[in-house]
Amino acid sequence: MLNIQRPYTVKELQWDREYFGVSSCRVDLNREINQKDFMTMMQEVKDYHFVSLNNHGNQAYNNYLIGSNTNAFLVDTNIQFIKTVTEKQSVDDSLNLKFTVQNRQHKNEIILKISKNAFVISKFTNDPFLKEKKGNLVYYHWVKNAFEKDDKYFLKVEFNKKIYGFILFRIEEKSTVIELIAVDKQQKGKYIGKSMLIYLENYLKQLSIVTLKVGTQLDNLDAVNFYNHCGFKVVERTAVFHWWK
Repeated sequence: MLNIQRPYTVKELQWDREYFGVSSCRVDLNREINQKDFMTMMQEVKDYHFVSLNNHGNQAYNNYLIGSNTNAFLVDTNIQFIKTVTEKQSVDDSLNLKFTVQNRQHKNEIILKISKNAFVISKFTNDPFLKEKKGNLVYYHWVKNAFEKDDKYFLKVEFNKKIYGFILFRIEEKSTVIELIAVDKQQKGKYIGKSMLIYLENYLKQLSIVTLKVGTQLDNLDAVNFYNHCGFKVVERTAVFHWWK
């Protein structure tokens, strides 16, 4: 008997429930879905007050079904990038930057301050209901919850013992996923982000990591242009809808 995988998955969002105070789940529409399966999915999530609908590949018929059967609204188009880790590159020595990489990073108020000011475009701020529930502080808490974790790595860049930026990442076998990358708002345009990526690639090359992955929002043109400039390629677009009930 053939094992035909369903076109969608449902996952309860415990952190979102605790932070925003509403029962939450995420639905991933992994390919085009038909009307019958969509109705089945709606029954599975009927008891959740908040549903994040992720239409992977931005499938047109899935968008139609969402618009026809729910009051969900588009909050984000997520773009996933990938890059093959290259041969060793050189960071401009004239910048006099110091880099460190470590997991189990102790709580650091400077890192938290940078994260609090860096992420202004996201599905959490585009949704007026989440914005009222401090959606602008989601990434601040994301970073805060990454401290002291074995599987969370921080790359920090410093100048004269002052932290200018960081990359939060995790390692998955032969790939590395950048979760967040942020630069002090006073240091924008000073080659800090590019320098961190070069150093990270050099570090990962020593670990025989093959690919580097990162995601951002279509509306974040600075980030999209930055990753394109750094040699990343787009591999997926996902339309993200929020459905409040």
